[in-house]
Amino acid sequence: MKGIIKGVNHKRSMFVYEDETGSCGYFEINGKDDLVEGDEISGNLDSFGCEIIVKTATNERYTACIEDCGISFEDAVKRVFNKK
Repeated sequence: MKGIIKGVNHKRSMFVYEDETGSCGYFEINGKDDLVEGDEISGNLDSFGCEIIVKTATNERYTACIEDCGISFEDAVKRVFNKK
């Protein structure tokens, strides 16, 4: 499944994405976290837990912990940025 990075919190190494169905989710990467808003990604984005996320432009692979999926953009942003 493909997606687009829609929000980045580098302090927490957390990323909001929107998948090709229009649903959103968020994940955390431990280590290198050079993804930026607008990056296209692919992987098993509709699953929970550790998954391999691939940055489409460079084919770079990341081990990501998908913490939630199938949620609204607003809910994902609240969780990634600790907004109430």
